[in-house]
Amino acid sequence: MDAFGNFNQHVNMPNDFGNMPNDQEMEEASMDPPSYPQSTIEVREKWCILQSLRDVMTPPIETTIRQTCFGPYLDNRCTICDSLLLIGVAQLQISTPFPHLGISYRLRGGLFTFIPKQFCLITGLRFGHTSWSPIEHPNLFKNIFFRPGSTVSFGKIMSLFENVGQLNEDDTTRICLLMLIGQGFLGWQKTNVVDNMLLDLVDNLEEFRQYPWGNYFWESTYSVVYNLHNRQKGDDKGFSLSGFVWPFKVPVNVN
Repeated sequence: MDAFGNFNQHVNMPNDFGNMPNDQEMEEASMDPPSYPQSTIEVREKWCILQSLRDVMTPPIETTIRQTCFGPYLDNRCTICDSLLLIGVAQLQISTPFPHLGISYRLRGGLFTFIPKQFCLITGLRFGHTSWSPIEHPNLFKNIFFRPGSTVSFGKIMSLFENVGQLNEDDTTRICLLMLIGQGFLGWQKTNVVDNMLLDLVDNLEEFRQYPWGNYFWESTYSVVYNLHNRQKGDDKGFSLSGFVWPFKVPVNVN
C-alpha cells in the first residue's frame, strides 16, 4: 500500500477522485477571500514538549519512538507556533466549493485546494485502511494506571509524565508518545479526553507503528481549520485552535 492508501472509509476525506472537478470548474465555483478585521489566534500546539521529552528519554526509549512515524519530529528545533502566519492562512481561505475534497485558498490570484495527499507529503504521515478495532482483551496499560472503564483525561497523562521517573521504560515510552501526540501535535488541554484508540495503540507498539496516522490527524484537524475564515471575534478578542494546524501554514508560507 502506498502512503496515501485509500480514503473511502473516512468521513472528511475525498472518496471519489475519479469525478474530481477540473480546474475551470473549481475556479468558477470559488469566490474571493472574505474581508474581516484581523483577530488574534492562539495556537495550542506546544512543541516545547520536545525538550521535556529529550530530558526523560533514555537511548532505548528514543530508539523506539524513532521507529514510529513520529521519529523525525524529535529533531524539530523550532518550538514557536507562528500565529501571525496562521492569520494569513485564515485571510486567504475561501468557502470551499467542493468540501469533500479539502480546504480551498486564494493564492497568487489562483485557486489552491489543500487535500489529504498534500497533507501526507508535507507531514510524512500516511493514510490508509486500519485493522484497529476496540480490543476485546483488557488493556494492560490503561488498567494499571487508570480505573477500568473510566474516562482518561489528558490531565492524567500529564500527571504521569511529571512522575515518569518512577515508571519502567515501556510505560515511559507510552507516556512520551501520548504527550507528543496530545500536546505537541494536537494542543490538548488537561480537560481533553484521551481517545480509547490511542490508549489501545500505545498498549501495543507494533499496532501503533502500523497505524495510518495521517487519517487520525487529518480528521482531528479538518473540522478546526475548515471554517477558519468565518471565525470572527470582536476587535479586542481572538480565539484558540487545537489540532495539527502546522501543515496548513506551509502553502501560504510558500506563497
